[in-house]
Amino acid sequence: MVLISLGGLMTRTANAQIVIPDTLGLFQSDEALNITLTFDFKRLRKEKFEGKYQPATISYYAGEDMLMEKDIRIKARGEFRRKHCFLPPIKMNFKDTEFNASQEFPLKKVKLVTNCRNSNSYEQYIYQEYYAYKIMNLLTDKSFKAQLLNITYIDSEGKEKPFTKPGIIIEPTKHMVGRNNCQELETERLGQAVCESYQMTLVNVFQYMIGNTDWAIPNLHNVKLMRPDNFADQSLYVIPYDFDYSGLVNTSYAVPDDKLPIDEVRERYYQGRCPDPKVLQDVLDLVMEKKAEIYALYKDSEHLSLYQKSLSKQYLDEFYSTVENSNRRDRTFFMNCSLSQK
Repeated sequence: MVLISLGGLMTRTANAQIVIPDTLGLFQSDEALNITLTFDFKRLRKEKFEGKYQPATISYYAGEDMLMEKDIRIKARGEFRRKHCFLPPIKMNFKDTEFNASQEFPLKKVKLVTNCRNSNSYEQYIYQEYYAYKIMNLLTDKSFKAQLLNITYIDSEGKEKPFTKPGIIIEPTKHMVGRNNCQELETERLGQAVCESYQMTLVNVFQYMIGNTDWAIPNLHNVKLMRPDNFADQSLYVIPYDFDYSGLVNTSYAVPDDKLPIDEVRERYYQGRCPDPKVLQDVLDLVMEKKAEIYALYKDSEHLSLYQKSLSKQYLDEFYSTVENSNRRDRTFFMNCSLSQK
C-alpha cells in the first residue's frame, strides 16, 4: 500500500509565481493508491444528468497506520460516458473539507476516471488510458499527470455489495499550469497557427502516435490552453487530455467523427498543420530518444494483459515504422497535412 502524506498550499502573492506542491503523494508514484469511496449508488445514477453534487466519504491512509475519513461531495461528469457507463466518471469536490487543522487542503475539484462497466476489458481501458498520459509525461512537463487508483466503492445505503476497481485521477488544471509557471487561457475560436510551434508540433505527433482524433482547439474540446505568467512571453501552449477515444486505448465504444476519412479509431489520421521541418525533426528526435521508455511502460506493466501488451506494441511499432521511414514520414506530416486550423 502506498502511504499518503499531507502538504500545504503556497498561494499567489503580488508579482509572485504560483507554486503548488504535489500533495497527498499524488502523481509521484507508479504504484496505485488505495482509497475507499462511500456514497448512495442509486442517487448518483438517478441524478447523473442533473449536475448535482451529492455527499460522499473518502477514506485513505495518511501515515503508516492513520486511516483518514473525510466528507466530500461528488457528481457524475462526462457527456458520452454518463449515458454509456454503469459507473460514470466522477468529479470529487473537496472544497470546505478540512484535511488538516492547520493547513488548507490544496485539491479542490478532481476528475476521477472510473471503471465504466463491470468487465475485464473496461479495466484494461483504464490502464491503457493511464499509460497514454504517461507517454505524454515522458515527452514534456507541459502535460497532465495522472495517478492510478484502486478504488473500493461502498453503497452508503447498503443495497449493493462493495467492489474494488481501478481508476485514475487527473491532475487539476490549476496545478498543471502552476507547476509550469503558466495561467490557464479559456479563450475559444483560436487555432493551431497561434500556438507555440514546438509544443503544438509535439501535441500533433503525440496525438498521431496514440491515434487520437477526438480533440480540437477552437472549442477547447479535450484540450486546455495556457500562457506563461510572464506577460512579456506571448507563447500559447496546448495541453491534451481524455484519450479513451484513441486507437491505443481502443475502447469498444470509440468511433471517429464521421467527417474524418477513417473508419475506425485504430486507423491513424494526422490532424496537424504543416509543420516547420526543423521543429518536426526536433520533436521526432525526442520521440526516438524516448522510444525505449515508452515501450517499457507496456512491457513492464503489472496491469495490462499479455494480449493488451501485444496490441499496444504492435500499434506503437506501426507509428515508429512511419517516423523512421523518410518517405512515409513525409507523406504523413507534409503531404497529408493541412493549413487549416483545428
